[in-house]
Amino acid sequence: HPDAEEDLRAVVGTVRSTGVDLLTYLQELGSDQDQLDLLTVDGYDHQGGHWLDNISVRAIVSQQRAGNNLWRLKLWDLEREGIQYRLIYAFTPLSKTIHILAVVHRDSFNYEPDHPITRRVLSAYASL
Repeated sequence: HPDAEEDLRAVVGTVRSTGVDLLTYLQELGSDQDQLDLLTVDGYDHQGGHWLDNISVRAIVSQQRAGNNLWRLKLWDLEREGIQYRLIYAFTPLSKTIHILAVVHRDSFNYEPDHPITRRVLSAYASL
């Protein structure tokens, strides 16, 4: 989503290496169907093996309960380096498509419904 692209550009502008790491992950993810399939397995948490597989996947429960198919992804390899970003995404089952809606630092986003990033994500989600 354009909002996530803007988030990623901001990360690159702040800490280039972090932005490049996130972008590299997204590019590799896009060409690995098995890995994409894991993004809809709530509670998937793996550390070890190929770096692409070192992830933690969680449904955003409050949003799932509200009927919004929203998820968060944590990248363990980056987390261990102190890079604490989350990818917030939507899954549309009919088209089997993952939509990255936001790239947020863990400390700047609390998943609360009234948080400005939550409102922005919900707006982007509604436009899908």
